[in-house]
Amino acid sequence: MNYPSGTLRLLVAGLTTLAVAAPPVGPPSFDNEQLHYNINWPSRLSLGEALLSATTSKAGLDTPQRLHFQFDIDAGVPGFSITDRYRSEAAGEFCSSEFDRNTIHGRKKTDEKTTFDPTTGPQPARLPEEAGRS
Repeated sequence: MNYPSGTLRLLVAGLTTLAVAAPPVGPPSFDNEQLHYNINWPSRLSLGEALLSATTSKAGLDTPQRLHFQFDIDAGVPGFSITDRYRSEAAGEFCSSEFDRNTIHGRKKTDEKTTFDPTTGPQPARLPEEAGRS
């Protein structure tokens, strides 16, 4: 469809005004949301599956609301498997408090955990052999 130049500008200006005038959206609530994905080669041959999930723990009398996110990947080809597990925990305002990463790529395994302190910043967990090198 061809629009005259003035009509197109008026349409864009009107849509922009509506987008700017929209009220802010409140924080999202995650009530056991899960997204399942299939991982495929470009030829559509299946490599595995991925799962993204998000849940919310309700606030109690002395505990704030917490958000829990998890991303799992199980994929691979014959002779080489990939298993990734990512887990994150955050406050209701998306302020991170903890992040875990566990991966297996073939024979290589990685386990990492980072705890976030709002006053000092992220505190990565030290491996036992690194603790004595400080």
